[in-house]
Amino acid sequence: MKNISNLSFNGIELKPLKGRIKNGEDVIKKLTRPYTVIPREFYDEIISQKIKTDFYIYGDKVITFGSADSGFALMPFQDEYAKMILDNHKKLLLKTKKGREEQKKIEQKKNRDYGLSL
Repeated sequence: MKNISNLSFNGIELKPLKGRIKNGEDVIKKLTRPYTVIPREFYDEIISQKIKTDFYIYGDKVITFGSADSGFALMPFQDEYAKMILDNHKKLLLKTKKGREEQKKIEQKKNRDYGLSL
């Protein structure tokens, strides 16, 4: 998987996560309100990304996007499902060379912080 960059629109910052929604009908049950309304232009920007992902971090929430309430919105996941998405993202990230390098740096820093050496 290639790296995907953050998206920004009128003060809304989205950090992409790796992963895709398999069944759109099932995902609706995993969402929670309130939704954040976004303009059509931002929705179009999200779906036009080269690397496709359905999950983003917005503030402290894991969200997806789509049509809702006669417009377009960022829709947060319930905490239980957000944790599963984050765990899956970490697993997918570790499958990439860059992800493994980043994880190694994190572990090295953690070891230095605890006075350990490798």
